[in-house]
Amino acid sequence: TSVEGCTYHGTLDANASTDSNGGIVGFANANCSGNITNCFFNGTVKTTGSNPQMGGILGYMNDTNNNFGGLKYCYSCGTLKYNGKDTYANAIIGRIRAHSRTIVNNYFLSGTANRACNTDCDEKVDFSKNIAISISVTAQNGGKVTQNYINPTSTTVTKLQVVAVPNNGYHYDNWNDGGAKTHSVELLDNITLTASFGTFSEEASWTWDKDCKRATCTRTCTNDPNHKSERTVKINEGI
Repeated sequence: TSVEGCTYHGTLDANASTDSNGGIVGFANANCSGNITNCFFNGTVKTTGSNPQMGGILGYMNDTNNNFGGLKYCYSCGTLKYNGKDTYANAIIGRIRAHSRTIVNNYFLSGTANRACNTDCDEKVDFSKNIAISISVTAQNGGKVTQNYINPTSTTVTKLQVVAVPNNGYHYDNWNDGGAKTHSVELLDNITLTASFGTFSEEASWTWDKDCKRATCTRTCTNDPNHKSERTVKINEGI
């Protein structure tokens, strides 16, 4: 059985239990031959017990038959709460016993855990492709930004959607990555995004009637040609 495109946003309270607590899957035993892919943990797993085996995606893997298909393209930004040591409390997999060579391209938010995984098997697993990433989304003067996660599917990874929101009197200019005002990015590397805003400027043009007693002033926003206002005035009347 495979687990694909699953998300968890709530709180898993294991009480005093310290064995096999995971945000997506608790325990994968020696007969597990499926995959865990494109899953997203943004909740809390907690226990009052000491020295737990807990992970944001998978709590405990005991792959003694080397059957496990793989854990790939998962993302964890949730919280692990426990007492004691963090040896087997990790962002992606809490504890691995025996082989598993296909734990790759998984990511977790920097600061939510000390490591992605840990193992006590004789054959060490290469965790170099399971990394912490940082996310920085900021706005320059003239606006603000909002951000939210987009849940993965069975074929897509977790994404971060960002929106640039200009203040009154300002307009959206650009994101430093060239994205649209609202766009999303895949969580596969460190992200540093900055939204820039500009002030509105306008141009005025005059059109006189045929007897030159009235004139129409048209003000057009140079940053947005679709935004314009018109007013007809008499001679000597202010605008």
